[in-house]
Amino acid sequence: MPGRILVIDPVSTNRTVLKTRLMSEYYEVDLCADAGAGWASILRDPPDEVLVNCKLPDANGYGFSAKVNSDLENGHIPPGLLAA
Repeated sequence: MPGRILVIDPVSTNRTVLKTRLMSEYYEVDLCADAGAGWASILRDPPDEVLVNCKLPDANGYGFSAKVNSDLENGHIPPGLLAA
């Protein structure tokens, strides 16, 4: 099984396209529209990978990735940045 990916992107169309594409490759996909909801999702049920947009309404994608990497319990989750 490929695993579960959390997609954090403020644009609903981007979330839908990414979910459709990733599910076609047999990934489970969780979606969030902002960093706050994304972080809550990570703490509640850590994914195997996080794809985060560089421009979020409530945070910088680079900073969010650094937060994931520096977290003691979730630092093993690889973040990927999405840019237009």
